Amino acid sequence: MSSDTIYTYINVLCNARFAMGIEDVIFLHITGISTGIRADQAEDLKKDIQNRIEELAKTQKIYAQLQDSINFGRIIKIQDKNIGYDLAKLVRKLSTSNKYIIDITPTTKAASQLVLAACLVNGLRNLYEFHLYKRIERNNPLASLYHNLNQSDFKYVHLSEEPALREAYDNVKRKNILSLLAIVISIIILLLSVIFNMFSRISIASLLSAVASLATIVSLGLQFSQTRHT
Repeated sequence: MSSDTIYTYINVLCNARFAMGIEDVIFLHITGISTGIRADQAEDLKKDIQNRIEELAKTQKIYAQLQDSINFGRIIKIQDKNIGYDLAKLVRKLSTSNKYIIDITPTTKAASQLVLAACLVNGLRNLYEFHLYKRIERNNPLASLYHNLNQSDFKYVHLSEEPALREAYDNVKRKNILSLLAIVISIIILLLSVIFNMFSRISIASLLSAVASLATIVSLGLQFSQTRHT
């Protein structure tokens, strides 16, 4: 939630409800970035969106249906430095199975990059963006609203499944698996070393030194493996 373009939110909300089956909406505002609306403006923007939908509902049935069938949840503010952890925690708390989407359409470039990075690191693959192909008419912005759009006028892009991003997700997943494997191996070796020390005269300090050397070798091997896949 960083753009102040109300019609963009309305298009996204309509598509999320009627095409994706989403019924509950949480507005996310990232604090700590210099672009987009301020944190103290987010609540007023949400009210403006709801008021505009209410006005449109008087003449267009689809917005009356949107108003009656979608739950406008609270605004959650996340610090830019903590977005990776907080976004993953929020998704785990709110989602049931995998029925959730993260939409970055009404965001500034800085905010969308932070969200994208957080999704990559945490393996959140339901990342979407509303691409409007129809040219916006300055004198008639209603022409670009959802009820006036044909299927050829827009596309709801599943960013996580785009070839470049899908490869990036796979690379991060591979890295995480290798890192976990290295940790498990190091722990096993450490436990074996402690047990071995109980039945020998070798000092624990020497054994720990050997484990540390092995961990370094494993780390270098992981870096080499990652380099081959990039």
